[in-house]
Amino acid sequence: MYQYDWKNYENIFYASTIELPDKYNENIFVLMARDPYWAFAYWETAESKKEEIKNQIGEDDFKKTKLIIKIFNGELGDEKKLHLQIDVSGQISWYIQLNQPDNKFWGQLGWLTPNNNFILIAVSNCITTPRDTFSNIIDEEWMAIEESYNIFKFTGEEKLSSPYHLEDLRKTIAFKLEKHQAPFSIIKKISQ
Repeated sequence: MYQYDWKNYENIFYASTIELPDKYNENIFVLMARDPYWAFAYWETAESKKEEIKNQIGEDDFKKTKLIIKIFNGELGDEKKLHLQIDVSGQISWYIQLNQPDNKFWGQLGWLTPNNNFILIAVSNCITTPRDTFSNIIDEEWMAIEESYNIFKFTGEEKLSSPYHLEDLRKTIAFKLEKHQAPFSIIKKISQ
């Protein structure tokens, strides 16, 4: 086992001082659900892709292109339901207001040319926004346990009408166990 010599501070390992690069020179588009109503997206376009498009459409037209995010509602690859389109020229990330809890979304990142041709750069992952309500799934496998019912019956509190009763219930159980001379360890555990 390694024992550290605290007097010799030079042995402390610090995190690397090398900074992470601003860009990785990749074509990437990532979509993340932030909450039921919003998503966060970030992306990068490789310089080689930019040069390829410049050569394809011409430098003058490339200067007029807009970097566009298209967000689709549904499964990955299903382009039938375009939810929204955002001009994100000059940006590297964006918060996107989706306003549709419990739905699937995915996106495309690309350039929109002056003659409205969309040139695809990258496709995002598919996300599902969380629900904004309680689940509608009711587990039929959950049931009252007989022992729990007996504990409530023992205290005389067979029906709990609110969560505020739980503290009173804990005190009642501790009192009745103490009255019936239950072992000290049980009383101590319940009364904590």
